[in-house]
This record gives sequence, C-alpha cells and structure tokens, in this order.
Amino acid sequence: MQIIGIALSLLILSSVIFKLGFIIESINNLANKANIPSVYITLIIKLIGIAYLMEFAIQLCKDCGEGNIASKLEFGGKIIVMTMSFPILLSIVEMVLDIIP
Repeated sequence: MQIIGIALSLLILSSVIFKLGFIIESINNLANKANIPSVYITLIIKLIGIAYLMEFAIQLCKDCGEGNIASKLEFGGKIIVMTMSFPILLSIVEMVLDIIP
C-alpha cells in the first residue's frame, strides 16, 4: 500500500509542477514592471520551491512511518531556507541603514 501512495504522490507532484510555469512567468513579468531585480525574484521562487518540496518529502516520510527522518528533513529544510534567504535579509538591512540618517 505504501508504494501505491508514493507513486500517486509523485504523479500528483509531477502534474502540478508543469502548471507552475505560468505562475513563475507572471511573477517575473510583475517584477520587471516594478523594477525589482531578477536576482531577488529568482531567489524567492527557489525558496518557495524548496519549502514545498521539503514539505512533500516530510509528509511522504510520515506516511511511510518514518517520523524520525521527517523531523530531520524538516530541520534541514529550515536551515537551507535560512541560509538561502540571508542575502535578502542583508539587502533589507542595507536599505534601512541607507534610509536612517
């Protein structure tokens, strides 16, 4: 039964991924109109993707009865998101420091 659940989960994930192209393209168009650097938009899209993939992997591990692995994945995912979002945090701090006289 676990194999059927895993296979179905992967099928659903692959069908959803193909539909994300439109959303990503729309976000990029809005960012270009707002003059937001594409580096930040790309990084945010990657962070969202990592968060969703980690949640998918965590739920898959829990479905298979591997709660310990799921908790380790959750911790690792949080560390990855934190380290990848650090450049955005630095940029925000620099902007605030530029505003304050």
